[in-house]
Amino acid sequence: MIGVAAAHADLRREERELAENHHHEVHELKAIYIDRGLKPELAQQVAGQLMAHDALTGPEIGVKSCNQATGC
Repeated sequence: MIGVAAAHADLRREERELAENHHHEVHELKAIYIDRGLKPELAQQVAGQLMAHDALTGPEIGVKSCNQATGC
């Protein structure tokens, strides 16, 4: 598990990348789900839905949401 400071730095980097090249970031997320076994069409749908609902935490950078329940 990465530290909180590193996780925040990764999130800021992802936010910049998303703002600068949204299409690439969607493609990158789609590729992650294809690598995990989803068919390309489904991976595209998943990536689109996640991007529509703030996918910055999670699969792309390996960060789980930090809150009191997780102790992060």
